[in-house]
Amino acid sequence: MRLSTMTGIAMAAALSLGMGMTGTARANLITNGDFSDGLNGWSLINADTDSSAPDPSVFVGTTGDTAGVLTIQNANDAAGSGVTQTFAIGDADTYIFEFDYGYGWVNNYSSVELFWQDANGNAISGWYSFTFQAENNSVKEWPLHHSITLKRGPNTANGGDIPVDAAAVTIDIKQHYAGYQTYFDNISFTAVPEPASLGLLALGGLALLARRRR
Repeated sequence: MRLSTMTGIAMAAALSLGMGMTGTARANLITNGDFSDGLNGWSLINADTDSSAPDPSVFVGTTGDTAGVLTIQNANDAAGSGVTQTFAIGDADTYIFEFDYGYGWVNNYSSVELFWQDANGNAISGWYSFTFQAENNSVKEWPLHHSITLKRGPNTANGGDIPVDAAAVTIDIKQHYAGYQTYFDNISFTAVPEPASLGLLALGGLALLARRRR
């Protein structure tokens, strides 16, 4: 089989387009979501980084199955202790938000919350919140996983849509009240561009064309 020069160029262009869109869909908008660079990109909330002190502390674990994992311990305030980050989200309509989480032995309550902002940095009504609590004080649970697809729309109450005019997100990751340790890792917020499906359709169409020319 020999394809024409134009067909070959079209197939190469479609393949490049599809790969580019797929790569864009996988790009994490959160800085250092896997904590491979320590706490770089994150700001502390009501805590320090001294893991040996009895006060609320935030650090990246260095031993065992939570090495390299964000660890929050000894929060003693209803306001919570943890980390926060604000990041731009672009203008996509659909996003996937996911992360690993867990807790260590002692009953505690923790939350991951998203708050929306407009292009000028002003807060927009609505938020997304995920909360969890240790179910068994004698058992360590790690890792668990949470994933949700969020879309732009008018219903911006907790767990609902991303506001249409949202341009940035602030994420707060906190442990509340007394608790030994809470763990988080692989935190990502990724855009899912609508044209990605068009790229796949183009690839399929060109593949069919190639078969017919055999």
